Amino acid sequence: MKWVLSIVLLLNAVASPAQNIAGLWRGRFTSSNILQQDLPYKFELLLFQNGDSISGYSYSTISTGDFYAVCEVKGMLFEGYMVVTEKKTLYQNPAEP
Repeated sequence: MKWVLSIVLLLNAVASPAQNIAGLWRGRFTSSNILQQDLPYKFELLLFQNGDSISGYSYSTISTGDFYAVCEVKGMLFEGYMVVTEKKTLYQNPAEP
């Protein structure tokens, strides 16, 4: 009976899917740039998950509304953490020269 219970628990652990992280994530950050140290930024990630692959969009803005940017993101989901990288800026206000 112990063997049957052990096998069932082992198969359940192997068959359990990874946590779904898709959705809207919100946070804040500050810049290490000496000209922007006192500016608080809002940051949002809209994430879609396909297995361990992550894709989506980021939106960052200064709380005063003077600047915002929308970027395409890609990433990977690992056990206990995720890595997301901005791949392309889709829109930025003010625009880069």
